[in-house]
Amino acid sequence: MDTKDKEPERTKYKKLKIKYTRPISKPKQGIFCEVKFFETHRCTELFFLYYFRYTSRQYEDQNSLLKDLNHCVEYQKKTEFFINCQGLHDYFERNGGNLATAIANANHSMDEKTANGRDYTYSELGRLMNILNEL
Repeated sequence: MDTKDKEPERTKYKKLKIKYTRPISKPKQGIFCEVKFFETHRCTELFFLYYFRYTSRQYEDQNSLLKDLNHCVEYQKKTEFFINCQGLHDYFERNGGNLATAIANANHSMDEKTANGRDYTYSELGRLMNILNEL
């Protein structure tokens, strides 16, 4: 979402969401599927921060969010980091984070977003995790 606040990405993203509002149904080809969007604003790293603590701070850019995340745990957006950490979820939990906390914080961010009309610092990934857990 960090690139969706500005044009032309905002318009492209809105068109993409409209395109997939209805299920894709092509019975002759045996295709039926739904596309769902799960957003995190400013970026996915907000959900990672939610493993450690809640925030509703408005982040002007990704770097300021990454700085807050790095106060909780070392995190780098580099291929070698992802390889060496041996799985982000396990890495976060080994370093004091908790998935249940992340889900609760994400859900709390959505409750606040709805209640206050806030359009920043929220994550729908808690809802995604709940849906996956039900499968």
